Amino acid sequence: MSPGAEGEWTGPGGGSKHANAASQSLFPRVAPLRYAGDEPALTRPPFPPDVRRSVLSAALLAGALALAAVLSVSPARATLAGAEGPGCVLGAVAGAHPCPGGGLARAPALAGEGRPAASFRVHPAGVLVAGLCLAGLVVHLHAVWRRRRTARHDALLRAGRWAFAVGILAGWLVR
Repeated sequence: MSPGAEGEWTGPGGGSKHANAASQSLFPRVAPLRYAGDEPALTRPPFPPDVRRSVLSAALLAGALALAAVLSVSPARATLAGAEGPGCVLGAVAGAHPCPGGGLARAPALAGEGRPAASFRVHPAGVLVAGLCLAGLVVHLHAVWRRRRTARHDALLRAGRWAFAVGILAGWLVR
């Protein structure tokens, strides 16, 4: 087989492959060879922007959950490698009134250790926040795995944000 005019391939008899229907099935057009450096053979398109945000969110949530796993937590304080975590600035300014988010670093970590009663004493929304972090991680990883975010992903994340806000306010009122 040899190349003909304008990318047509000729068969053994010299006729164009478009000469008759029989030669079309016997001599299919072959794609030209690609050489190294022409273009990558197996590349996937880059992530769309909304999936890139899911990659970042999943990394942040995984980091928060990993940090909660290595913290040494008691209901009174949280330490990492002997260094005590920072205190609540708003709680120090407010004085007798508790901060709405006071204890939200320790409470999910206590829930992750399997101590939900201690978590509830530190902040009533601690178990909810730990569960929402885990659920958010799963939703974001699913979007990354599918390489697209659907309306269902967005609805689940929106519901999680609302549950977080309502949980923080409800926990503050319960205190």
